[in-house]
Amino acid sequence: MQTFTMRGAQPNILLIGIGMASVVEAVVLHLVLAARYPWIAYPMEVVGVLAFVQMWRLFGSLAGGRVTVSDDTVEIHAGRMAHVAIPRALILDVVKASWTNLPQKGTAEADGYVNVTGPSEPALLLTLREPVPVRIMGLVTKSAHRIAVFVDQAHDLRGLLSVPDR
Repeated sequence: MQTFTMRGAQPNILLIGIGMASVVEAVVLHLVLAARYPWIAYPMEVVGVLAFVQMWRLFGSLAGGRVTVSDDTVEIHAGRMAHVAIPRALILDVVKASWTNLPQKGTAEADGYVNVTGPSEPALLLTLREPVPVRIMGLVTKSAHRIAVFVDQAHDLRGLLSVPDR
C-alpha cells in the first residue's frame, strides 16, 4: 500500500483574497448598518467571520488529503472536500491534467467529471470504465467516470496506476 499526499493543493492565494474581501465586506456592512440597524449589523459580522473560518478549515483540510493505492483499490481522501474509492480494475487511463483534456463547465463533456481537490489545479485525470460514486463535502454524492486530482508526487502516482496496453 502506497500513500501520496496533497500538501501542495492548498489554495493559499484564494484564501488570502477571500479573507481580504470578507474583511472589507464586514467593515462596509458594519459602517452602513450600525448607525441605523445595530441589531442586524453585529449578527452580519458574526456570520461573515464564521463563514471565513469555515472556508479556512475546508480548504486547509486539503493539506491532510491523500491518495492511497492498494493492490485492488485507489482511495482518494481530499480532506473535507471529497472522498472516493475506485477499484483499480475500473481505471482505463491516467494522464497528466491539462487544459486540453479537462472539460469546460456547462458542456456535455463535463457530465461525469469531478475535480476532487476543489479550486486547486488538478495534476492527474483518471478515466474510468464505468462511473463510481464520489462523496462531495460529506453531503452530496455524484457519479463520475472522469476524476481530476492534485497530488504532490503526480509522476510517481501516474506510473503506479499506469494501465498496460491490452
